[in-house]
Amino acid sequence: MSRTKPIIAISAILALSSFVSAQTPPVTPTPASPSPATAPTPPPASTTTPTATATATYSLKAAMKPSDVTNYISQVDLQTPDGTPVNVIATVTQKVTAADANTFTLEQSQSNMHIEVNGQDQTTSIPSGTLTVVYGVNGLVQTMKSPDPTFGYEDAYREEVLDTFLAPDKPVQIGDEWSLALAAVKDKWLATQLHYKLIGTETVGGIACLKISATAKETTGDEPASTDGTVWVDASTFKLVKKVVKVTNYPVPGAPFPITGTASFTLSPSASGTTATPPAAAPATGTTAPTPHS
Repeated sequence: MSRTKPIIAISAILALSSFVSAQTPPVTPTPASPSPATAPTPPPASTTTPTATATATYSLKAAMKPSDVTNYISQVDLQTPDGTPVNVIATVTQKVTAADANTFTLEQSQSNMHIEVNGQDQTTSIPSGTLTVVYGVNGLVQTMKSPDPTFGYEDAYREEVLDTFLAPDKPVQIGDEWSLALAAVKDKWLATQLHYKLIGTETVGGIACLKISATAKETTGDEPASTDGTVWVDASTFKLVKKVVKVTNYPVPGAPFPITGTASFTLSPSASGTTATPPAAAPATGTTAPTPHS
């Protein structure tokens, strides 16, 4: 999945970082929360360690169909290096533009952005950028393309890896864990350790979900980044329903500083291309279709 990518919409944070870097020193920070009146409503192969805590098995790979469109609500809460609290909420739209047995392509854009800085509404009219990303069937990023000639690809690739939801190489049961030590790739990402565990089941927004812990930690670099959070996927389709994560030294293309804070990515109640009624609890087994990237 993206943004396990981003949870944080790249175009939203690019706009945010440009805004924050242009500000004069802020007043003493005070806790801030988004205005509900104006902000959207938040609604390679891996190694698998088997256990015998459950009998049902799950592939955690979701079939993607070209032209599928899904909307999510992205929310980011962070502090700038000088301590200023910042909150960003936006609607993120993901469109599947291609899918086959080996890869799938997502086109992602954002809209309805609401920004608060130090408790003050700083929402402005910011054009929505579009990022096109190709993923392997296990969820790992392969290539990406931005229409912006100044786009920071290295930070964007690092961000994608940190947000990866890695599908296991074989069906798993509740209690199973899987991981991957991802080697560094020049001009893309640093060496990163990915680890996941299928915790159990939980209903989110009326949808029967599988609950999975997900961590990613860069193992090299002067300021290694990490993410640590929880992912919920539809128990029938394995598509992303929600993700909540803590990010540390998180890289953002074009930003003047890495981000540390919390972020969430939640299926919009009005999302198109999704099933409105809760799916049956019985899981599919051994599916080989591509995995969606949040």
